[in-house]
Amino acid sequence: MDINPRAVKIAWINLYLNALDDDGLPIYDSEGKTLLDRVEFHESDLLSYCRNNKIELDRIVGCIPQVHAIVPMFAELK
Repeated sequence: MDINPRAVKIAWINLYLNALDDDGLPIYDSEGKTLLDRVEFHESDLLSYCRNNKIELDRIVGCIPQVHAIVPMFAELK
């Protein structure tokens, strides 16, 4: 989930690049499922999409954005 719709589109592209073999066929795991069966992406503010749709998650993988800011007590070092 990402609040940025472009990030969601890029995530889908990345998923397809990693879920298919060199011939464009799905790669299946031992349970007969592919990454396409197991992964979802949605535009959302934090987990509101899940709460609104009553979705329970097994795992959440995140990359918290870094905000580069000057901490006031170190401002004089700049």
